[in-house]
Amino acid sequence: MILNNIKVLVVDDSPEDRQIYQRYLLKDKTKSYVLYFCHYAKEGLELCQAEWPDLIILDFLLPDLNGIQFIEALTAIAAVGGASPLETRRLPAILVLTGQGNEEIAVTLMKQGVEDYLTKNNLTERNFQATIQRIVSKLELRKSLEIQQKWQQVVSEAALRVRRSLILSEMLTTAVAEIKQFLKCDRTIVYQFDSNWVGNIVAEAVDPQWRSALDAQIVDTCFTETKALQYQRGRQLTIADIDRAGLSECHVQLLKDFQVRAMLVVPILVTPEEPTELPRLWGLLICHQCQAPREWSDAASKFLDQLAVQLAIAIYQAELVQKLDRELAQRAQIEQDLRDRTQQQEWLIQRLGKTTSQLEQRNQDLDSFVAIASHDLRAPLRAVRNLATWLGEDLVDVITADAQQQFDVLILRVIQMEALLNDLLEYARLGRLSDRETMVDVRDLVTDIVRELEVTPEFTISISPELPILSTNRTALDQIFTNLIGNAIKHHPRRDGKVEITCTRQGDVDRFEVLDDGAGIDPKHHQAIFEIFTTFNQVDSTTSTGVGLAIVKKLVELQGGTISISSVIGQGTKFSFTWPSTKENLALGSFSPDNSFG
Repeated sequence: MILNNIKVLVVDDSPEDRQIYQRYLLKDKTKSYVLYFCHYAKEGLELCQAEWPDLIILDFLLPDLNGIQFIEALTAIAAVGGASPLETRRLPAILVLTGQGNEEIAVTLMKQGVEDYLTKNNLTERNFQATIQRIVSKLELRKSLEIQQKWQQVVSEAALRVRRSLILSEMLTTAVAEIKQFLKCDRTIVYQFDSNWVGNIVAEAVDPQWRSALDAQIVDTCFTETKALQYQRGRQLTIADIDRAGLSECHVQLLKDFQVRAMLVVPILVTPEEPTELPRLWGLLICHQCQAPREWSDAASKFLDQLAVQLAIAIYQAELVQKLDRELAQRAQIEQDLRDRTQQQEWLIQRLGKTTSQLEQRNQDLDSFVAIASHDLRAPLRAVRNLATWLGEDLVDVITADAQQQFDVLILRVIQMEALLNDLLEYARLGRLSDRETMVDVRDLVTDIVRELEVTPEFTISISPELPILSTNRTALDQIFTNLIGNAIKHHPRRDGKVEITCTRQGDVDRFEVLDDGAGIDPKHHQAIFEIFTTFNQVDSTTSTGVGLAIVKKLVELQGGTISISSVIGQGTKFSFTWPSTKENLALGSFSPDNSFG
């Protein structure tokens, strides 16, 4: 450490000797000195109480005290205290001069802590300056060691106080206060970056006469990723005077807005996730001097850098704690959600048990209704039909043609009622069909259905060889194809019509299509055609109940599929429905060539 403006107290009752010392000191261009002169020892001791010198040039024989007595009195003053009552001052360096040499006195003085001893008779400018320079060098070394020890102690104590708290905001507030107090600067701040290199001042310690910067968002357009990379690699920035630092105008103006005249900047680098990565530039630790420019010492830079390292460790630990707190909170929330869901599931299970019991009872009631309807409703209908038939036969010779026609209409209406009753009973049973799956060759199934239908020789039914083999509910699939193919034949306006049954694989479902070239269905009826009791074709309307397509739609949806219609008037109709495939389904295309009926 280089000492400037070294305070030197000269205590000598000889004006001539004091003048010589002053001349020799002022001719030493290697150092600068501030000189104080005293005639008496007690006068010098009083001055030491007010202004503690770095060096004392002491005449051994003074009118009131000798050199040993002076040193003893000075030691007592040092023991009283310095800046604080508990602080013991180190004695200044002392150079003793005497009129003639005395080896015994010299040994005694050295034991008292005197740096050197010269005789006035042998004093020259050269040996005086050499002695003074040697003493000052020892002072500088001692001062440097004291500062290093003191700063190391301050760093340790500050780091300990910073890391005592796991709350990040408290850490940062403690850190800036410690740094500002030790470096005696006007403002200390912590500046945190976001992902776009825009930052916020998240902690500040500042003297009241200067503008506060806390919570200010700084958009420094001069700060680029290039500069960020430099800081990430450990760069520090020391500016003694912003007007002479060669900064850009925008940067200077930004600093002047906050009354900054000089600054010291070190990066806060947090340990990376991967060892091969550069540290994460969390932010900057900055000291500002606002009152005037300031030359920052290397020791100040090292001190700030050491605090930044300790702060980075504390930030990393705080982030880990925050992450752990979030994970614990999330886990607690998940556990609470699980408890809530468990309670909800228990309630739903109870409700489901009650609903199941009610459903079982209703199914029993429905089964009873189906049995009654099958017996009690069908029997009267059969009786009415038989009576009408027998009356027609018995009275064939006596009734008129109009009466016979009325008997025929009556029988047709009874037949229609029986068909409607059968369809309603079938629709009611759909939800309770057996879900047992068997291997079904769909092509064979469709072939059997076509054989049972009444098809004129002129009518053509084409069955694609691409129909698959499925592990599925055979009864449901049989009912669907029976209704769709039967409707296509029954409602076709010509005897030479054509029906095609095809299938394509679409992911994990099969899409079946039944196409005819009949009269078609007006698109305005497409939405309602699957509703129960809805019919739009007058062909054979006496036996059409409007329940068949409703049954088809319900069967398809019970298997998780969908059904749709597309039709053009005069060109025909296409019904398409999807059916879930299974792992047991065989590959498409493993069948014999196309077979057609007609």
